[in-house]
Amino acid sequence: MDLALQRIPPSYHKRMGGRNPRIFHLSGPSGNTWEVTLVKAEDELYFEHGWPNFVRDHSLEHGDLLVFSCIQESRFGVRIFGLNGCPKQNVRCPQSPKEEGEFKKRKEESGRRPGTGDRPESNHNMRFTVTIKDSNIRFRYMTIPKRFARTNNLLDKSMVVLRDPLGNKWPVTLRLRDRPSTLNMIHEWQDFSTANGLRVGDICVFQLLADEVKVDRFSMVVHINKIP
Repeated sequence: MDLALQRIPPSYHKRMGGRNPRIFHLSGPSGNTWEVTLVKAEDELYFEHGWPNFVRDHSLEHGDLLVFSCIQESRFGVRIFGLNGCPKQNVRCPQSPKEEGEFKKRKEESGRRPGTGDRPESNHNMRFTVTIKDSNIRFRYMTIPKRFARTNNLLDKSMVVLRDPLGNKWPVTLRLRDRPSTLNMIHEWQDFSTANGLRVGDICVFQLLADEVKVDRFSMVVHINKIP
């Protein structure tokens, strides 16, 4: 995610059918709307003017996950997920110049970014994000990134307990493959996938529960973001 510009995926260009409205409206989690300008540079499309305001007002950080849902031709709903995989709700609505000055003064005095309060910094090493592919459905497996598994000492585990958005627990068998070296969720992964209605294009954020890493297994909360 670029905090100055937001690139529009090339795959969405075709869906726009050559129609590139200059002005777009982004509806954030609060329901408020931000106006941004679409610009073209080297055959790429970007949100530019107005995008920095959206970034500032939602206290966006590198590593945050944004899910854009097309509402109308030039209007998107935007869901925002932080480094911990949970929805971010903090928002600062546009203010008058006087209020803006007071806000900056309070920010400088507090030494904190607006909307963060006293919450601790999230550790991005404790979670990973996956876009569901056809192979995850057809061949009934999900791969845990090798770097994530190694960093969190998971390569010797034989089982993971997945917690879905409803709080249900799903014990899933793990298999470590040598060639290529991957740690895969197998067998019961299909049960989890089917019960939660996963489809190609859905986005899953797997959040490791650090205090539940046991001798042969561990737990992860799974945040599921459905495609429209």
